[in-house]
Amino acid sequence: MREKRLLRRFLFYNILMTQDYETYLSPYTWRYGSPEMRHIWSETHKRLLWRRLWVALAEVQASFGLVKPEQVADLRAHMQMVEMPRALEIEAEIHHDLMAELKVFAEQTPRGGAACTWEPPRWTSKTTPRCCASGRRSTWC
Repeated sequence: MREKRLLRRFLFYNILMTQDYETYLSPYTWRYGSPEMRHIWSETHKRLLWRRLWVALAEVQASFGLVKPEQVADLRAHMQMVEMPRALEIEAEIHHDLMAELKVFAEQTPRGGAACTWEPPRWTSKTTPRCCASGRRSTWC
């Protein structure tokens, strides 16, 4: 009986220490989560979704002439190559998982990496949207 409790405690505290990035790990997932749901919430799948979003963004930017088509092709070619150890290494330095994955994606793509420098738009008084009726600044015009 005591050995069973010790084994359960060991598994509870050490399940998060495994290096399986294809499966979402939590003390509750093995009891309540199906294999499909554990895959959907995994680190690898999350980073693949980010990369798909970044490639879609680059495709739209290419349609406006902001990014070259060969850069988009390079990003698309490396989209499935998630390198978790390198991403975790960068994340340990900067403490931001999304930016760490973006840096890894830019490192992996020699041509398309230059397109991976997306920043939010800089708002100035001339570009800030104004509300039509009152003239006050608002995001709901």
